[in-house]
Amino acid sequence: MIILYLWAASAWVGLAVGFIFLRVLAIVLASPLVALLSAALLYHYGFGLVRALSISMGSLAALQGFYLLGAAMRYAAMNDE
Repeated sequence: MIILYLWAASAWVGLAVGFIFLRVLAIVLASPLVALLSAALLYHYGFGLVRALSISMGSLAALQGFYLLGAAMRYAAMNDE
């Protein structure tokens, strides 16, 4: 269950960063933060280092995928006006 929470939180952060900031620097700063926090939290819950890191890669993929979605939504909203 903690894995789904992490992926959902990563997705929401990516969507917010993409829709609000639209800067590459924002995703560059958010990516290591999400990776470290998710790996530390999973390791704390007893997932082990390898499993925690592989799940963190999924969190990063969710973060970056939803960043692209948020950026596309902002771009579409700016061009509609």
